[in-house]
Amino acid sequence: MLDSINYIIRNETLDFNYLKKLGISIKKFSYKGIKDNYTFNYKSVGFKYYIIFRCIIVQTNPHKILKKRDIANNDKYKYIQELDYIIEKIFQKKVKMELRRIDYCVDIKLGDLKKTYLSLYKWHKPKFGYMKIKEIYNTSIYRQSKRGQYNLNIYSRFEKTKNKVDKDILRIELQIKSAKINNNFKKYGIRKDIYNYWSKESMEEYYFKFLKDFFGEGKNYKIEKAEYIINSSNYSKVFKAKLKKFLRNLLENDEEILVKNKIYNINTIKRYERMLGSIGINTVLLPKMYQFDELKNILDIAREVADKKYFK
Repeated sequence: MLDSINYIIRNETLDFNYLKKLGISIKKFSYKGIKDNYTFNYKSVGFKYYIIFRCIIVQTNPHKILKKRDIANNDKYKYIQELDYIIEKIFQKKVKMELRRIDYCVDIKLGDLKKTYLSLYKWHKPKFGYMKIKEIYNTSIYRQSKRGQYNLNIYSRFEKTKNKVDKDILRIELQIKSAKINNNFKKYGIRKDIYNYWSKESMEEYYFKFLKDFFGEGKNYKIEKAEYIINSSNYSKVFKAKLKKFLRNLLENDEEILVKNKIYNINTIKRYERMLGSIGINTVLLPKMYQFDELKNILDIAREVADKKYFK
């Protein structure tokens, strides 16, 4: 459900002599040419102290703090309790922390289909949500934005952890960045604290609802099976022809190129996607060389995992 959760603490100082008595090793690091910044770890929590900006970034991971593989909704209060203890130990008092980043994720056990799903979405919507593809490999796809609100990472967990338990796991991770958290506060008055972002409702809103526009609705089919479903639908002959032509165009070009070449405008594309989704067809089609004719929507699988493991 959750991976990294980061905070910012403003206008506080650190007692380095006290920290050293706790056995903490403090190191300097450079940031934008400024050398006098300090970093250290305490009980699996990372701290970065930017003196000139009078702020401290707190980097946490619920898996490490709670020593749990799967983080569920009901782990929230235990995580907060453990983190509060660590923060009070470092600052010798309670301090105000603002949420700065939170990563929602679902780990899906796919076996041999892991590579298949990765290949399907390798080049899909290359500029989705103001994000651009930053890194792309056979086992991972990273979409990032410098000043945007999200980063989307789809990757094989095993390649990152080298843990045999993760061999068949594909992780779909959506990072909610400070720009989104700040925007929610300014527009809707949603306070920048963990309570407003760690819940089933929050993950539904910021993860599943957002990713629905990326992964689409319906199953992934080969073109022949998709056309058969279209022909069997209640749409008029005119729209059946248009939808089949639209899918054929998508086999050769992504949406961005179709818009750029003025074959379709964005509103028409969204309309056709909705029409296809309503009859269970995903616009990400399966290549002919695949032995199977259809695949379950990966986001539907992610929701099943979340319902079973996380939303408890």
